[in-house]
Amino acid sequence: MAPGTGRETGDRTLPSPRCLPVCCTATAAPRHVEPLTRLRDLLGDEAADRGLLVCGVERERPMPGGHLALPWQAFPAWLGQLLDGTR
Repeated sequence: MAPGTGRETGDRTLPSPRCLPVCCTATAAPRHVEPLTRLRDLLGDEAADRGLLVCGVERERPMPGGHLALPWQAFPAWLGQLLDGTR
């Protein structure tokens, strides 16, 4: 494994330990992603390219700043895909 590409845990390799900001709310308003953008800007290279807003939307949708709004019920599968490298 190349340095900085992840870390080994038993038989799996997890994604590189970068910060992925997640905000949970009932709605998906542009103001909800403002803290995600500020955190990403503060973290610089340590931050993921986008944050995740887990909320009451019916389907995945883009948000301002390159962030993503994701339905509550889709989060476990989304996280699983991130961990197994298919997302």
